[in-house]
Amino acid sequence: PTDVDALIAQYLIDNPVGGGGSTIIGEYKSLYTDDVAGVLEVNEETWFKTGTVALDVANYPDAKQGSSVFGAGTEVSVAGQDTNPRSLTSDGTHVWMLGTSTNRLYKYTTALVYTGTSFSTSVSQNVAEGVTWNGSAFVVIQSNGDAFRYSAAGVFIGFFFAAGAQAALVTDIFYLSGIYWVVSRGNRRLYRYNSSGVYQSFSFSTSSQTSLPTGVTYAAPYYWVTAGNTGNVFAYSTAGVNQPDLTFSTTPLLSTYGTQGITFAGGFMYIVSSSNDKIVQFTNLVPYVGDTDIRTSADVGQPYYVRVK
Repeated sequence: PTDVDALIAQYLIDNPVGGGGSTIIGEYKSLYTDDVAGVLEVNEETWFKTGTVALDVANYPDAKQGSSVFGAGTEVSVAGQDTNPRSLTSDGTHVWMLGTSTNRLYKYTTALVYTGTSFSTSVSQNVAEGVTWNGSAFVVIQSNGDAFRYSAAGVFIGFFFAAGAQAALVTDIFYLSGIYWVVSRGNRRLYRYNSSGVYQSFSFSTSSQTSLPTGVTYAAPYYWVTAGNTGNVFAYSTAGVNQPDLTFSTTPLLSTYGTQGITFAGGFMYIVSSSNDKIVQFTNLVPYVGDTDIRTSADVGQPYYVRVK
């Protein structure tokens, strides 16, 4: 080891957490050093610098696991269609992207090849924020919560329902089995409506996970919500209970800020970023141990390490 590594190792030995007691797996510790080492082995303990992860989870059986997107597949720039992509949906055979710079809905194959087909969503007067396919029509929703329907061919049908009485600053809408979910970044909640757009007096909060929910979709048995301010994706049960062990990060494939719509099609996850102007297809969620976020001590500004073994 380097001299700095040796100093850190000695620091851990001389300053164990708990006033002289042994440390425990999952515990965080500031080492008061600028060292860039990602992994430290000390007294048969393994410590990962925050921001460092390992995929060989079997070697760390007692460490908390997360899921990340190391299995990412196809990615494509959508800047040629729209420079402020906002929402995604799927009709079962294609992926559709809502762009707010052009106020249009764009059609892609599941391999993310643009088909050349699009239609305008500006008939509903204001800029649309979210879109979903309900099996027979596209439902587009605005920031104020007003939802409108368009036919499969992109023909404007008319006003559908208003979610503004519940949801402030709407960012997305999602339909599944007779239920619409509306995402509110103003309230940091998801609201449930029936197939006619009537509020069902049920919602759940995302505020403990993110202050900026931007998109939602479903992949059994969980709902998945994107965070526009961190690049993370959070899983929730159908009752709205967060599943922290399933949280994963879309970075560095997508920027930390600007993660927007999300959809599932053909067994793949698709996420769009307004910062990167691209859609990324994720082939699977790969488990890891460690902490994807670089965490620093507030008092000394040095990085935290977390014990994983």
